[in-house]
Amino acid sequence: ERHGAKSVKEIKTFITQLPGLQAEHQSLRIHTNIAEHIMGKTNDQKFLSCLEQEQMLWRAQVLRLMCLQSLINGGLKSKVLEHYRKEIIQTYGFEHLETIYNLEKVGLLSSTTDGFKYANVQNLLRLVVDEVDELNPEDIAYVYSGYAPLSVRLIETLSSPPPMPRNIEVAMRDLPGPHFEHDNTTRIIPGQYRAPTIRVGGQPGNEGAKKKVILVYFLGGVTYAEVAAIRFLAKKSEGQKEYIIATTNMMKAESFLSPLFNPLPIPPKGSR
Repeated sequence: ERHGAKSVKEIKTFITQLPGLQAEHQSLRIHTNIAEHIMGKTNDQKFLSCLEQEQMLWRAQVLRLMCLQSLINGGLKSKVLEHYRKEIIQTYGFEHLETIYNLEKVGLLSSTTDGFKYANVQNLLRLVVDEVDELNPEDIAYVYSGYAPLSVRLIETLSSPPPMPRNIEVAMRDLPGPHFEHDNTTRIIPGQYRAPTIRVGGQPGNEGAKKKVILVYFLGGVTYAEVAAIRFLAKKSEGQKEYIIATTNMMKAESFLSPLFNPLPIPPKGSR
């Protein structure tokens, strides 16, 4: 604008505007310095990590990590559990007291005295498989890239011919909740009967073979990965077994925790 001023009037007008332009220039320089200072802080790895943790709580990922640590280690030490309670409340607000209570009530967060021995179960049931071929899988662990779902590993073992392996009996004792065994084997009553004529896998020549039908019922819900693992078991049996899955809900990690993520209502301002 200064270089475009040609007449005396235009130059005079520019001079009258000069103090304002200088103030804007000074303000721009200050804001630029502030922005550079803020960017230096926001690009810091500690800040990004803290921001990520705060954002993850809304998606329940912080709670998922806490619950995962508790389950894998068979519970948390009392001091660690108390520290987590304190940090969640101080960082995200007292309204999450009920969330923590719900997690402890269902056993997702527990102390070491109350938690089940996950390490024992992991070893007994071979839940972690080091080498997995995801293109040509041979084990249900492929659905989680090396981790076999506990529920499906039990289904795989319990649907095998008896007797029940010793390691399964030991693992069942370490699992939370009651369990029992009921023999529902069909027994032949003396008299005339006809052999079953169910075809196995649609292959001719197997009219006399009987397909084993296994009903699996999940109370509370089942994940899509568990369903994929059960389907793999059926495929692996080459038509000898048919798995029927019944469940109360199809769920993911977010939908599993969301009913427990129940912040207390914040009282309105001015209330006591």
